[in-house]
Amino acid sequence: MSATVHLLRPQSPPIAGFIRTGYTGHRKLLELEAAGRFVGLGAAAFGAVAGISHGVGQKETFKAGDWRKPASGGGGASARAYVHELDRYFKEDQLHAIFDTKGGRSRFGCNDTRCCPNGGEDMIENSYAHFLTQRHRQLDDLSSVPEGRRAEHFLFRHLDPAVRSARHAVRLKIADDQVSAAINEAKQRLVRLRDALGDLQESNVGQTRSRMVRFRGGVKNIGAVQGL
Repeated sequence: MSATVHLLRPQSPPIAGFIRTGYTGHRKLLELEAAGRFVGLGAAAFGAVAGISHGVGQKETFKAGDWRKPASGGGGASARAYVHELDRYFKEDQLHAIFDTKGGRSRFGCNDTRCCPNGGEDMIENSYAHFLTQRHRQLDDLSSVPEGRRAEHFLFRHLDPAVRSARHAVRLKIADDQVSAAINEAKQRLVRLRDALGDLQESNVGQTRSRMVRFRGGVKNIGAVQGL
């Protein structure tokens, strides 16, 4: 059986419960839609879903309340860039507030020269390309790990470094209080997610996994494309 799941306002404890549910029905083929960031990656790494889908630098969360809002008639969302160390998006002025602090640019500007040769400037000016490159890096890394070790790898190589980065970020002397508050919220979210998924990993519930979704591109399955 195949199903598409919209995750409503994904937070750390609910996603842990969702992963547990996915384990109980391992014959189901699930695609987690409109859920990216570490919530979607975690669900794929723990084997609860066979794939994830979302927009390019957007639509990584799903809010049912948005259906009740009238159409604004305006353009798209304002430009923003993905900081994978914090698993969060920031607008250009927010990024500059971080970069202007001592150690902020070197820690949170993109240091991947194959992605952003000019560092933070490319990260802002080519935000979609930056996002795609970094998300591909994340998925490709998870794909390279055998399924049985993927959950542990995600915790130790993806989530733990993000928690450390977030704890470092909250100590930066950022002049903009709203940016500081956003970073603190990101830290709390990552810590809650780490605690929830860490407990899940220790419970050894991941004995069964959702089957791999067949890539519909006319060629063999590509794990990185599927989020596996």
